[in-house]
Amino acid sequence: MRVYIILFLAIVFVSCRQHDRYKEDDLFFDYRISAEEGSDSASVLVQFKLRRISGPALTLDNKSSIKFDDDTIPLGRSKVTGTYYALTRSVNDISGKHTLTYTSSTGKSYITHFEFYPFSLVSALPDTIRNGGLTVHFTDLDSLDHLQIIITDTSFKGEGVNKTFPVRNRELILSPGDLSKLNPGPLQFEIQHNTEMRINRGSLLMSYVMRKEIWFSRQ
Repeated sequence: MRVYIILFLAIVFVSCRQHDRYKEDDLFFDYRISAEEGSDSASVLVQFKLRRISGPALTLDNKSSIKFDDDTIPLGRSKVTGTYYALTRSVNDISGKHTLTYTSSTGKSYITHFEFYPFSLVSALPDTIRNGGLTVHFTDLDSLDHLQIIITDTSFKGEGVNKTFPVRNRELILSPGDLSKLNPGPLQFEIQHNTEMRINRGSLLMSYVMRKEIWFSRQ
């Protein structure tokens, strides 16, 4: 009989603790929007951290909610990252103006407005780049933007490139010096546009990535 009573109490205890104990003021909002060229899906990922972005992820109580526009974002759990709230949308649907709205158990709402626009190129990246450098032309970036360029030498002999470059007059220029440590052969070329914003009670990171395998030649 004692075994059954203990088991019953354990079940009641677990069922009553479907969310973490936290104070409302301790929540840090970690919002992330990401998409990749060539994929029709974009992701909306939300975590509520304890006090700071490096804090443990928390599970909201049953009376609290997080919404993307008018849609409630469902709960998920991972052994690696902990509790999260996530949904996917098409890139077309997520492009433009949106809101993320957290509503507390007391009914107080925190609304974050944002705009997400994937970048595009005037013309596709070439199949081959040479050590004379490379200029990439964009249709919709301005001089305030910066892009992360990651070039991985698939031979693993070169050091590659991992550097932030400014966009000026909708152009990004890789100089011969930027390419000097690459070995001839196939490369993984990646362009990342990351925009991080401070928001009320947290941060919002928006990321769009373009990848292509290209060939590097010194001739």
